[in-house]
Amino acid sequence: MSSVLRAGLVVGASVLTVGCGGEEPKDTAGARRAVERYYAALASGDGRSACGLLTEDRRRSLDQPPGRCPKDVLREGAGLESPRDAGISRVRLDGESATARVTTSQGHGAAEHSVSRVVRLRRTGRSWRIAG
Repeated sequence: MSSVLRAGLVVGASVLTVGCGGEEPKDTAGARRAVERYYAALASGDGRSACGLLTEDRRRSLDQPPGRCPKDVLREGAGLESPRDAGISRVRLDGESATARVTTSQGHGAAEHSVSRVVRLRRTGRSWRIAG
């Protein structure tokens, strides 16, 4: 799995679609940082850190039987061929929830293509956590 998840996450240029004047609102920046940390943990094969960035509900869903979250979160991220190429765009807030569009490169050579997914986040206290 470590050959699939390579270290060196480089977050690509982002397209900011919330806020004005080109400056990201503080809460949006916090949500973006949570997604960056999550993908960096996946890229380095650090399942324990990735699990620590999940909401309690999401972590619990991956932790059956107990103690499985670090392995299962990496398995879930195994489809990321090049997480170092992850680009985060369109971070949107909705109260205590947020979404971020993440685009990654997958495949090799002529079969390489981009895949986008929406990552859901939830604010827990003062921190943002990955909800799905």
